[in-house]
Amino acid sequence: MKGHTYIDAQEHPIEAVTLYSKRAEVRRVITLELKAGRNDFAITNLPSSIVSDTFHISGLSAGQASVVDTTCVVPPSKTTLFGAKTARQQQVSDKKYQTRVELEMKKNQLLREQSLIHAKNDVLLSYAKTLTGENTQHGDFIEFLAQFNEAAQESLSATSQIEAAVENIELRIKKLNLAENDDESSDEEIDLSPKQKTKAGVVISAKEDCSVKLILTYVVSGASWTPAYELHATTDNTTKTVANAVTLHYRASIIQKTGEDWDNINLTLSTAELSTNMAVPTLTRSFIRDTSYRPAMKTGLFGDPNNFNVSGIFRLSLVPTEPPNQQQVRQQQMQQQQRIAPSSFTAIAASTQPSSTGGLFGSSSSTSTAAFGSTGFGSAAPTAALASESTPQSPVLVEATPEYQPLDHAGAEAKDQILATTYRVDTPVRVQSDDTPHRVTIMTVQLAAKTEYCKVKNTSSHQFPPGPIVTYLDGSYIESSRIWLILPKGEITRSLGTDPGIRVSFKRTTEIKKAPPANTFARQTTTIVTDTLTIKNTRSSVIPRVLVRHAIPTPGNDERFRVTLKEPDGLAQLETGSSFKLRERVNAKWTDDASSGTESSGLLEWSIDQLAAEGNEEIKMVYEVTAPEGVKWNQA
Repeated sequence: MKGHTYIDAQEHPIEAVTLYSKRAEVRRVITLELKAGRNDFAITNLPSSIVSDTFHISGLSAGQASVVDTTCVVPPSKTTLFGAKTARQQQVSDKKYQTRVELEMKKNQLLREQSLIHAKNDVLLSYAKTLTGENTQHGDFIEFLAQFNEAAQESLSATSQIEAAVENIELRIKKLNLAENDDESSDEEIDLSPKQKTKAGVVISAKEDCSVKLILTYVVSGASWTPAYELHATTDNTTKTVANAVTLHYRASIIQKTGEDWDNINLTLSTAELSTNMAVPTLTRSFIRDTSYRPAMKTGLFGDPNNFNVSGIFRLSLVPTEPPNQQQVRQQQMQQQQRIAPSSFTAIAASTQPSSTGGLFGSSSSTSTAAFGSTGFGSAAPTAALASESTPQSPVLVEATPEYQPLDHAGAEAKDQILATTYRVDTPVRVQSDDTPHRVTIMTVQLAAKTEYCKVKNTSSHQFPPGPIVTYLDGSYIESSRIWLILPKGEITRSLGTDPGIRVSFKRTTEIKKAPPANTFARQTTTIVTDTLTIKNTRSSVIPRVLVRHAIPTPGNDERFRVTLKEPDGLAQLETGSSFKLRERVNAKWTDDASSGTESSGLLEWSIDQLAAEGNEEIKMVYEVTAPEGVKWNQA
């Protein structure tokens, strides 16, 4: 590049590395001599394992110089950093896939022919059993036996040919699968030692001649660390028994194949997840469903041609369908999910369960109400007769196992940050790019799971067009994603990782309410559902506000079900957007949902203000689900 000053990155040692579970953030310092005005630099021999959009420059004084432009070009490889294939590899893979599909279709056709032969033989045999001496002449019987024998020989020959052809096809499919596995293994071996072929361009504008230390920071793949433990027990010399105290060594096994050695670096290990594709989850509605509904079935004479396993001449093709009154709701949910994938977590915590139609959690005499649920704290049991205490299948938060006491300092300094725990190794470390485990002694600490988000309001008069966004926390890379058009006064919500200081647990209990004798044609069963949320602050400081979002199920358009919110008293009558005070510092409000229309969405947001250090709050919600007697239901 004409007019550029070339810099070999390998001549400037790496200063520090922060290693995450699957990637690493590398920081190296380059000393540059700047001239007043524009300075163009081309940095070469950077590793090919760089995640290009994480490359950034820092270290310049605002009054001294500023970065005008940066570029980072990662050369194409036989396989990309994330396992994608080149055009040539994809073409070969597609051809193999097409061949496999054709073989499967041919095998399917042969099996259907075999089923037809068996069916013809069954018909012929059934007819033969009807022949008796009373209704069949001797000559006709002899002629039939000859035809029967001829047909049997033809069937036997055809069956043998089909079985041989099927066996040959299965052998060819097996060879294709083995060849594809070998290709994938070969691709992985090629990527074990990435070359140093990445080039970066930096344009710096200086106000005057000066010398600066430029800090290059970038994320690389091909690096990971996993914990390893050693438990040492000793025998007491006096009692000859095992001593009461044992020693547990907690170490990190480090493997890196980034393409450049980490020589004499300051190493920090982090428990945080370094992701390039994170999104704030969305709390979705939950509905009461009739589990006795069965999908409609369509029959085909010789089976579905797309099914490669044919077991007989007649097959059933199952075509699941939804009840008409639920199709519109399902379509609305799918459209909502296409915008943002739903998740168990929303804001600080979220949960979900079943649903109902009508107003907002009316009295038991109303025709429909809303309920608590969605996809956060787990799905309900498959029937109304649930166990007295059910374990949610997908909890909003998985609480940590019983807490462990941290070990004595043993080779690394542990720092408990807000969103993760890091271990800074005391002495400089050398980790070669050789795909060989290197062990470093660290400390241990018990972490809890909780998701925290950052909401930024656009207070400027400018709009922000759609584009990629990279998030950093304390100068460290967090995640890469995209934002859509942000208008003035609009908001950008980004994930900042996990918060070990907040623990949220969820408990659900159910009880069948016995109804008094009634008209036998309109008997109903009522199930009392109790959802209990417990929020605990394990930090040593007060948390200003915690938001916990929970979804109450609604019946949708199924008028057979009714959901009635019983506790907290008065919450059911609260209008959307209004605030409900459960007690001091604990409030709730109903939130809107685009797919609910005029019907209640059942989405509830609890806010807890000034949660004290080591303090906890319990929120209990009780609602009744009424259904026709004998109708099984669940929450979806």
